[in-house]
Amino acid sequence: MSLNDTHMSDSIIETLCREAETLVNSKLQRPELTRGLTRRKWIRKDKGATLQEYPYDDLLFTSVIYASSFESTESYRAMEEWLTVDPVFSNAPEKAGYWGQPRTIIQQILSGSISVIDEKAFVDPAKAKSLISQIMQQLNATKVNYEVKARILGLELAVRKIPITDSIALVKLTDEEVNDRQRYVESFSSLDLLHK
Repeated sequence: MSLNDTHMSDSIIETLCREAETLVNSKLQRPELTRGLTRRKWIRKDKGATLQEYPYDDLLFTSVIYASSFESTESYRAMEEWLTVDPVFSNAPEKAGYWGQPRTIIQQILSGSISVIDEKAFVDPAKAKSLISQIMQQLNATKVNYEVKARILGLELAVRKIPITDSIALVKLTDEEVNDRQRYVESFSSLDLLHK
């Protein structure tokens, strides 16, 4: 059984996306939930760093899809069940550990399928199906290539790249590349209200 072979899985994904979209939009309509809900990260600029704030949009969505109230919906449970009986996904926890658990796969699919435009959330079922297909291909792969990145604080390179072995290199990042990889400093001032 594959995602493209069954209308049932399409229906489950479409319903899941619709419910996630509805839930997020209901939270966006409540200003007491979104006021003050931001996340911040340090941004390098001109040999210094500043703490910049970013809008709550995807932080709100992430909080909603992690909420136990969403996980108890019929569409969520149906998707979770489908993932546990599908031949490819049923073995995902053994192959990918935490990343192969149904809950994590659902979160990946929904997070990668949302866009927020003018304070309205849209969850694209076609994008969700595409992400499921990509995950399915990764789980079926006989060989997996991956890239691991680590920062070495205090190291300054005079050149862009220094190869160490065929598969390991030190790479000098631009400020923009460093900023893109910078983790967010979450502000949870309103997140407790989201689960009510």
